[in-house]
Amino acid sequence: MSTYRRDIDGLRAVAIGLVIGYHALPTYFPGGFIGVDVFFVISGFLITGIIARHLARRDFSVAAFYGRRIRRIFPALLLAVTATVAVGWYMLPVKEFKALGLSVIGSTAFVQNLVLLHEVGYFDVAAARKPLLNIWSLGIEEQYYIIWPLILMLATRFRANVMTLATSLALLSFWFGLVTLQTNEAGAFYLPHARAWELLVGSCLALAETIHWRVPRIDRVIEVIEKVLHQAVFAPDCPRRIALLPHLGGLLGAGLVAYGALRFNAQLPYPGYRALVPVLGAALLIQFEQSVVNRSILGGRLFVFFGLISYPLYLWHFPAIVYLRMLFPDGVHWSLMGGTILGLVALSWLTYRFVERPIRSGGPRRRDR
Repeated sequence: MSTYRRDIDGLRAVAIGLVIGYHALPTYFPGGFIGVDVFFVISGFLITGIIARHLARRDFSVAAFYGRRIRRIFPALLLAVTATVAVGWYMLPVKEFKALGLSVIGSTAFVQNLVLLHEVGYFDVAAARKPLLNIWSLGIEEQYYIIWPLILMLATRFRANVMTLATSLALLSFWFGLVTLQTNEAGAFYLPHARAWELLVGSCLALAETIHWRVPRIDRVIEVIEKVLHQAVFAPDCPRRIALLPHLGGLLGAGLVAYGALRFNAQLPYPGYRALVPVLGAALLIQFEQSVVNRSILGGRLFVFFGLISYPLYLWHFPAIVYLRMLFPDGVHWSLMGGTILGLVALSWLTYRFVERPIRSGGPRRRDR
């Protein structure tokens, strides 16, 4: 049975749109950087779901898992990094080109977040001249997936309660992030154990779905809420029960993401407790897949299209914007920036169609990963 969900691709489109909006037009999307938090939740949900299903069938292979990750990540990444270095050879001063070499190592070894931790912060002015800055989030994800599958394997083997384990680790990571933010904001932003809770939120959603985890008391509370909502909205003699909670959950999730994108900015300490806003928003949108937001908006063709090309678009957009601003140091006109982004959309589709998809699947399209 296919586990593919169109609305998840639509949510990816929202995440990449926010990130590009922040990098290209920060005045209009001051908190667009929260798109990365949304990506983290999505990644935790999708990858943990795959691992959990294989573990349940007792056919999980570590080699096969990492093989899929390599096919999924490396081809488009190597293409984008190579093109970035080639353009940087002509555009960057010697000192910055040498720094780009270190970023290449960090990007391809998935430790870019740790490299940047010892150089500049994500919101620093100098960061705007680092063409591979955006690869830091891939480092967080891949470091997570070095450890998390092994934890799940051990927990399954020794019959541990995986939901309790995942929830405990998420709370511990969140606490560590809060503490670190007080003394080392860059560390709270880049360290994997300070951001792991965001992926673990998605992982908890996947585990709850895979093992059919339910809490009777919570189920009873949900039932009462739905009953109260139905009585408040519809006439007493309404013949058909209409579930309103999923729609409200989806709307609340979309509202939280929108609030973070429009109200947060680079001057506010982040992530910390503020990251709860986009993370919970993304979690609600993933959980309530039957909501009108998911079915009518996120599941629409346009959102799905941008979701499918979101990975190559994430790779291409930041180097292009950095180099464009170097060419026009006095400012890039919005029309030129818009045209550049449209060109990047075309380039990203070509990358997805002829590089990412053929190598990743080796055949028919597989989008449940």
